[in-house]
Amino acid sequence: MAEVKKMAEALKAGATMLAEPCPSCSSPLFRFKSGEVRCVSCGAIVKIVGEEKPSEDLGSILQPLERKVVEILAKASKRLEEVESADVEATLALVDRCLSILERIRNIRKASSVKGAD
Repeated sequence: MAEVKKMAEALKAGATMLAEPCPSCSSPLFRFKSGEVRCVSCGAIVKIVGEEKPSEDLGSILQPLERKVVEILAKASKRLEEVESADVEATLALVDRCLSILERIRNIRKASSVKGAD
């Protein structure tokens, strides 16, 4: 019962319960705001190996993708002025797809910046 109380206190303090169990006692691990991963049951401090840091590389991945999509969109826009009516539908489908991708990129950025502000 005391372990559950410690876990509840850790959660109240802003810690996140992880899916990984403690290697010493098999209780859930908690990541504290400091970044430290610790078992509140036995007190073991644990380093998670191979852990990804998703937000750090997100900008470097999205930026070139966004530039490429904008480049494709500009070419498609020019093509609309030059193409025959038979090709207009395919070009408009490409434009629609590019706009959808840009919207998703910007939504991901917005969600990442809001998440980082927490």
